Amino acid sequence: MVIPPSFANIITRKLHLFLIISVSFGVLSCIIGHFIAIFMDIPTVPTIGVFMGLILILTLTAKSMKKLFSSNIN
Repeated sequence: MVIPPSFANIITRKLHLFLIISVSFGVLSCIIGHFIAIFMDIPTVPTIGVFMGLILILTLTAKSMKKLFSSNIN
């Protein structure tokens, strides 16, 4: 699983926070993805992967937008 460490790397560079965020994101994504799969009656593993990927893309987009707007203000 590469997505949880990638997500944590976007959020922080401190090792102890990196580990906490990575593990928390992985566990919560699996739980939420599993419930989505049950609710929609679709396969579990692809649902978890798509959910993690969407969160990663949204986080990258938000960070890019934040960087773009903060550079325009200065």
